[in-house]
Amino acid sequence: MLQGYIPVPIEHFGGLITSWPPEMLDVSLLVEAQNLRFTQAEAASREGLTRAFALPQGGSIGGLLDYAQLDGTEQPLTYDATHGAVYVESPAGSGDLALADPGSPYPVPLNAALNGASAFNRAYLAFGNGGQGAGAPGSFDGANLDPVTIAGPATAIAPSDAAAAGNIAAGARHVLVLFRTRAGSLSPAGLSLASWTAAGGKQATVASLPLGPVNTEARVVAFTVAGGSSAGPYFYIGATQTVNGVTETATIVEDNVTTSATFNFDDAFLAASNDCTGQFRAITLPNVAAAAFSQTTQRMMWWGDPAQPSVVYCSQPSDAGVYYGDTGFFQVEQGSGLGVRAVFEFRNQIYAALDLGLYLVTPNNGDPATWSIQQISPGIGVCGARAAAVGNGFCILVHRTGAYQFAGGEPVLISSELLGPSPDRPGLWERINWACESQIWVSIDHEDKCVRIGVPLDGATVCSHILKLSYLDGWDTCIRFSPFTARYHYFPGRRWSLDTIAASQAVRVRRPLALGAMPADRRLGLSQMLLASAAADGGVYYIDPDATTDDGLPFSFVLHTGAISAAQLLRQNRQGMELVGLVQMRARGNGPITVAAVADGGAPRVFLQPSLQSDANGDFSGLALAQG
Repeated sequence: MLQGYIPVPIEHFGGLITSWPPEMLDVSLLVEAQNLRFTQAEAASREGLTRAFALPQGGSIGGLLDYAQLDGTEQPLTYDATHGAVYVESPAGSGDLALADPGSPYPVPLNAALNGASAFNRAYLAFGNGGQGAGAPGSFDGANLDPVTIAGPATAIAPSDAAAAGNIAAGARHVLVLFRTRAGSLSPAGLSLASWTAAGGKQATVASLPLGPVNTEARVVAFTVAGGSSAGPYFYIGATQTVNGVTETATIVEDNVTTSATFNFDDAFLAASNDCTGQFRAITLPNVAAAAFSQTTQRMMWWGDPAQPSVVYCSQPSDAGVYYGDTGFFQVEQGSGLGVRAVFEFRNQIYAALDLGLYLVTPNNGDPATWSIQQISPGIGVCGARAAAVGNGFCILVHRTGAYQFAGGEPVLISSELLGPSPDRPGLWERINWACESQIWVSIDHEDKCVRIGVPLDGATVCSHILKLSYLDGWDTCIRFSPFTARYHYFPGRRWSLDTIAASQAVRVRRPLALGAMPADRRLGLSQMLLASAAADGGVYYIDPDATTDDGLPFSFVLHTGAISAAQLLRQNRQGMELVGLVQMRARGNGPITVAAVADGGAPRVFLQPSLQSDANGDFSGLALAQG
């Protein structure tokens, strides 16, 4: 120890603070925190990136989606926005991408953003551009890429009495044909509606059966009872049965080839079968920008219709392919001109977030148009479809005014540390290019207890950096003012840092991964946090604790502390000048480190440049002799 000097230990590092001038921050807080991670014991260089896979043709990745199947298998889906294609990693963990459905006529749009959800053993895909739908919603079942909804038949049918004797009662009848998709959903009614007058005691033949699109697996032929009206009700028989000696034939043609079929039934059995009259109310979904699945209501929800931005379309329960045009939706702030940005479910409650406002949507036993909508916050919403994330016991919302933690009450600001100290000294939050706010994303990593927010900084038009929040020490702000030093000091709480990673999205996926002999984290073999490159290189990477580069490219770790101060002791000893003398540092790792002192806002002066060895801990010291 140097004579006349007072030791000032730095026991813990706080997070990045831009809301106060550097001279107001104690040495335990950070003026710069670039490419680092916090643990319970130290501040360290962040994890590197290792390539998981890449688009075969390169190009821009418009979205990543975790496709979760009923058997627990998960596969990442990757949207090639440059070439308008969707790829699936097959098998999971192999790094090999294959087209999701090479022969599918489903039109994957170009230059859009993919948002979606997994439900009913399928992945549901929405394509948007700036929060507005840019393509028809699709679904992927592991082998087929199909539209979620299809139009009803467009050609007329020809019903008549068959020559064979049967049990169809005399009277006027109406007939309707519906398509049934691979997902088991029925199409809207369409134009295949006709009638005939049955003579009685015959079977019925329906000719000119329309053929559906490629995802049609069957045609459903529905009848009214004798004397029924064209408005219905319409019924179809799902399976052939013999009841009281009468063969009640199924009125489903189980292919998409046959153009004529003959049926037999009696009206009592028909009327007790499946009522499909509601398909007159069904619609095909418009272009939408995003989707979510409500576990509570068992409905898919879609929003971002350019013509009706405040509408959220809701499927029928447990049937993601049927949507009622009259009551199958709810509307938030109708007539306000504000569009729904995100819909999410948290603690069995449904929330809708606009640009300005957060709303609680409460379902009832009726259709979605009758659900109640209550405003939770009038001014805080989200900036885009990817700007809301649901975690274990909390949600994160990202808005122009800040990042917020939401637990069901009023959203709580958690990014106040990143604001600027004055209008002429912008902080990190003010540097975000809000003209590109629809690209901003947020992801919660429960394994590492951190939140990542992808943002375009300064003049960037894609997400050029990641704001990272560690909540290892809780959610309180990590700074407290000390009247003794007249500075802000570290207090256990949340800690922000900045990663120089340009990523368009982050998704945690459970996929197998072969690990080395001594991995830093064996959990990586079961699941990884995938990052989609924001560059047009088509790369998808996983966060790798064993990697010291970003796929071979080195990155700089910068830790710039606030001011070293012993003001309280100096006043007690009546000394008037502070001089930083010997600086001692304990570091471990591999590679060179540069330690510099910045006195009174001057240029950094390097006084220590140790070289670390990977197999040893090192104690290093150097004379700073910085006066302030």
